[in-house]
Amino acid sequence: YDWQESYSPLLHYTWDKTYDALNHLSQAQDVCEYDGYILRFACPRTGGNPMLTMGARMQMLPNGFKGKAHRHTGNVVYQVAKGTGYTIINGQRFDWQEKDIFCVPAWTWHEHVNTSSHDDACLFQFNDLPILEKVGFYREQNYTDNGGHQDITSTYEI
Repeated sequence: YDWQESYSPLLHYTWDKTYDALNHLSQAQDVCEYDGYILRFACPRTGGNPMLTMGARMQMLPNGFKGKAHRHTGNVVYQVAKGTGYTIINGQRFDWQEKDIFCVPAWTWHEHVNTSSHDDACLFQFNDLPILEKVGFYREQNYTDNGGHQDITSTYEI
């Protein structure tokens, strides 16, 4: 059919298909030392983001994954879709489990850890990266001290 809107006609991405795609991705490429395996949701009409100003992604952290820290100019809101773990944000550890929600503000160091030794964890995210990319302000930086890992100064439960 003829879709003329600026946002995606598909705004419902099912868990089964998404998780299956993540599993296929994990068999097809090496794990990213910062984000595990990550899929970007896309508008089927354009291949762009589902909305003009908001991006959406799902990432899988394999069992025992301990990501390295990095930061970027975008804000990210995470919802834990599966599993347990923690995220270190500017030296503060935030423990999470399925259904928890947390935010990583722009330009803050962050790293994700899956605490399970036998099952993966999945994080869904909404972000404002499309805006920053369009105006040329998107930047990333990897944390290079301490083997890429932050020192933990405090711990919180979400």
